[in-house]
Amino acid sequence: MFRDKVSIIIPTKNEQDNVKDIIQKCAKYSNDIIIIDGHSKDDTVRIAKEMNAKVFLDDKKGKGAAMRLGLTKSTKEIVVFIDADGSHDPEDIPAMVTPIIEGKTDHVSTSRMRGGSDELHGDIWKFIRMVGSDIITLGINYKFGKD
Repeated sequence: MFRDKVSIIIPTKNEQDNVKDIIQKCAKYSNDIIIIDGHSKDDTVRIAKEMNAKVFLDDKKGKGAAMRLGLTKSTKEIVVFIDADGSHDPEDIPAMVTPIIEGKTDHVSTSRMRGGSDELHGDIWKFIRMVGSDIITLGINYKFGKD
């Protein structure tokens, strides 16, 4: 297995309802789970600490800055970013890291726009999130002249 080769970084903010489940699912694939919390007002941090995740507060400069902070805290050769809201399935981690471990690639990126996630098969809120994400992506692509 590759638990000792992978750091998993989970940016959070007010995810007390999801953080325990996501940490449990990620723990199958890494012994280095890092929470970068956006100063949650709920019990996210307490729950993450109880789950033995490493917890750090972000600098209040957004998710990108939180992810960069997570990279400075990781200790493994492979880093996986996963959202705490359940929009990513930790069961996909092996498929993402195996090509790296096998030396076939240095980097793997995933895309919700290509299908295959629960976004296409979930409830109404997942559908709304998917449509909202598509609209934002189209707007950004249009603004910067990308197809």
